[in-house]
Amino acid sequence: MPPFFTLRQVVSQTRARPADVLDVKRALNRMGFYDVPDYGMTPYADRTMFDGIRRFQRANGLRVDGVMRRGHATERAMNDALRLAHERRSKTPKPECDRARIESEIKRLELQIDDLETRKLIAKGNFDQEAEKQIETQIKRLEGQLRTWEHDLRRCDDLPTDFWRYQLPKILGF
Repeated sequence: MPPFFTLRQVVSQTRARPADVLDVKRALNRMGFYDVPDYGMTPYADRTMFDGIRRFQRANGLRVDGVMRRGHATERAMNDALRLAHERRSKTPKPECDRARIESEIKRLELQIDDLETRKLIAKGNFDQEAEKQIETQIKRLEGQLRTWEHDLRRCDDLPTDFWRYQLPKILGF
């Protein structure tokens, strides 16, 4: 199987080709090492992407430098991880669009976010900037998960059940 992506040049803090940056961000996002910012996924290198590369390198026992070079260990490890995930997904049956479960997850996340917002206000009132910052990070992470579930719910409303099982995997190349 060919690699999921091939870098054209080095992706580092000083230079990066926009198409390579998008490939890296998508790969890191699929593996949980990159959370898409509120402004969306851009073709420009940002601190979040380099932090994700470092976390990926650390998690895979690679040299942690935040840089990806064409054909080197980080790119190979990332392609191997994507290939393994792809093979696992293709062996497992695709789930149905479970509207009740999606709505339940959305409600759970909204309650968690509300609770964290309250805790953030308390931390702000106590002038505890460190706790406030940590809570804000948790809120952003949960908001990202919430957007994903809301997207799934919209897709569930728009598409027939057959689509989830048969067509979507073909479109996405699974």
